Amino acid sequence: MASKTKLTINKYKIRYTDYQKKDRHGNPLRTGFTFNGSSEQAEKERLEWEKMEKRMKQGFKFERTNRQVTIAVLYDWFFKTGLEWKNLKREKPIKELTINKYHDAFANFSDALGSNCPIENLDSTDFRKHFPKRKLNGLNVDIRAMKSIINVAMTHKDKLVKEMPSELFKFTVKSKDPYYLELDQVNKILATPMDEETYEIFVMYLYTGCRLNGLLSLTWDRVDFTNKTIKVIEKADKERTIFVPELVMDILMKYSYRSQPMGYSAKKVGLRLAKLSKNSGIPFTSRVLRSTCGSFMLSSGCSIEQVAEHLGHADIQTTRRWYARIIQDQRQQAMKKFSKFVSNMVQEPVSPYILATS
Repeated sequence: MASKTKLTINKYKIRYTDYQKKDRHGNPLRTGFTFNGSSEQAEKERLEWEKMEKRMKQGFKFERTNRQVTIAVLYDWFFKTGLEWKNLKREKPIKELTINKYHDAFANFSDALGSNCPIENLDSTDFRKHFPKRKLNGLNVDIRAMKSIINVAMTHKDKLVKEMPSELFKFTVKSKDPYYLELDQVNKILATPMDEETYEIFVMYLYTGCRLNGLLSLTWDRVDFTNKTIKVIEKADKERTIFVPELVMDILMKYSYRSQPMGYSAKKVGLRLAKLSKNSGIPFTSRVLRSTCGSFMLSSGCSIEQVAEHLGHADIQTTRRWYARIIQDQRQQAMKKFSKFVSNMVQEPVSPYILATS
C-alpha cells in the first residue's frame, strides 16, 4: 500500500510498491519520491499511486510518461541513480562545477514552475517569465543543464522520461560584436600608473591569450623555459602547448620560487584588471586581452591557422568570424601589394601586332 511520510513543512515522502521491478531478493521493488505541497495534495498523490499500485499487482503494464514524472521525482532519481550511471560512462568523472549547475537548474526550475510540475510541461518561456531580470545566457545555462539531465533519464534503462519536452528550448542570443584593443589603447593602458603586480598580470594575459582560469591553473611541470612554451588546460580539460614571448618567460622565472606560476585567485585578477581599466579609461577584461592577443598576432603576420591554434579554437571558423575585420584589411593590403608587383613587372602592354611587324 502506498504511504505518505512528512519530512518537513509541505514536504512529504510518497512510497509505493513497483510490481514491474524486482529488488535484489526478487521481491517487488519498494520505491518512492519526494512530494512538495500541502498535506491534502500529498494525500491525493498517495491515493493516485495506491491505485496504480493495485493495477500493477493485477498485471497491468503501464508505460512511464513525462506526466508521471515531476521535477521533484526527476531530482531524486538523478542524484540517486542517473548521475552515478552517467559518471560510469565517462573516462573522467563529472566536475563538481557541473554537478553544482545541475543542482542550480533543479532549484531554479522548481522555483519558477513548482517542484510538482510534470517534466512534459517544462516551458522555457514560462521559465523566463519568472526571472525577467536574468540574461538569456544565464537562463540558457539552466536550460542546458536540465536538458542534459532529461537526456540521461531518457537513455537510462529505467526510461524514467519518454521524450524531451517540446517547449524546453534554448533561447537565441545575438552574438556580441568582436571587441579587442587597438595598439594605441594598449599603449595608453601601459602608460597608466600601476604597481608591478598589476603590470605583470596585464602582460601575462595580453601576451599569452589564455582564458582566465587557463593561466591561473598553470603548474610548473607545464612550463618549458628552454623552448619558451607553456601547456595550458582549458575547455573540456584539453591541453595545448603555446609559444610565448621572452617577457612572459622572464616574469615566470622571476616567480619560480612560488608553488604555482600564477599565485593569484580569479577574483584578485579580476579586481586588478578592473581597477586598471577604470584608471586608464579603457574598458577591458581578461577576455578582451585574449581577443587582443589574437588581433595582434594577425596584424604581425601570423596566419589564421596559427592564431586559431594558439587561442585553442576548436573550429577555425570561430577565429575567422571574430577577426573578420582584420582579415578583410589584410586581404586589401595583400591586393595592393599584388597590384604593385604586377605594375612593376609589366610597365607597358605590348601589342602582338607590333611584335609581328617589327
